[in-house]
Amino acid sequence: GDSKNFPPPRRFHRNCDKHLDAMVGNLDALVAMEEESTPVAYQWLLQFMVLVYVSFYPWCVTHETAFMLLFTTAIMSFVYYGLNTITHEHEEPFGQFGADLNLQRSYEYFFDVLAGQQSETPAVSRANSSGHRAESPQVPG
Repeated sequence: GDSKNFPPPRRFHRNCDKHLDAMVGNLDALVAMEEESTPVAYQWLLQFMVLVYVSFYPWCVTHETAFMLLFTTAIMSFVYYGLNTITHEHEEPFGQFGADLNLQRSYEYFFDVLAGQQSETPAVSRANSSGHRAESPQVPG
């Protein structure tokens, strides 16, 4: 009958416990990733070194025209500071902004789906032996 087609409720709960334990372990790993990996003093030093390089570049290059030198310096500063900004975003991927991973929203969605699946369990147990849901009786109106 019905017990052959569907797992018992304790197996469902054991599977949920297994997945919840895995989620807690992954959350611990994410929290460890969220901790600051690069000290602020190192970030300031890096920004200062990029500023010094971009500032002294025009004095080191003598074979370019003034317009080309200005264009090259602007492009270099854009690239270096852009790469620096991207690395900061990758070091801290969690937050509430558009490009960030919103962990709270992801976990709320997961638990909503889990609650929806758990609420569907009684409907599944009403299924007949062929695996189809039993039709509800028609009430004459």
